[in-house]
Amino acid sequence: MPTRTARWATPMRRLIEYLVLAAAIVAMALATPTLIRASEYGIFLELTHKPGFQPAWDAMLRGETGLPAWLRAGKGTSSEYTARTTDGQTFITGDMCRPHDCPAQQIFGAFHMDTPDHATAAWAVLVDVQYPHPTDRPASAYAKLRWLGHPDEPIKALLMKSVRRANPDWDHAS
Repeated sequence: MPTRTARWATPMRRLIEYLVLAAAIVAMALATPTLIRASEYGIFLELTHKPGFQPAWDAMLRGETGLPAWLRAGKGTSSEYTARTTDGQTFITGDMCRPHDCPAQQIFGAFHMDTPDHATAAWAVLVDVQYPHPTDRPASAYAKLRWLGHPDEPIKALLMKSVRRANPDWDHAS
């Protein structure tokens, strides 16, 4: 016959397990708003359709002719955005590309932020790379760049950092 201590051990253990589980659920619930805030914008392509970003994106594209249909329609493949600070100014940068053909046609963009959910301007560089190309020269030797939104030299440098990050063989033969 079990002793009184042994008889109560199983229910007490279950109670402790439930309390630990409840504490874990509460901890996850408290952490969730922070996680949502950290990635509230999602992928770069989605930004171009958000109310606080779309006017700047549309202004950048206005008057441009000969742009790819996927870009005009906002139907590319995209990556997550990155927030960057340059000279005390905040920019959201990211890229998107022609579906099923990213190496050949990509756009790298930057939004200038005045508040966390509002962009005042947008710039981009459309990169067309001839593929396939020989590997004896860097990818940049086979690329055509098209600047959108009239970026100044610091913005061009910011965009080119994104190009180089996404294309490791940009400046070097593979």
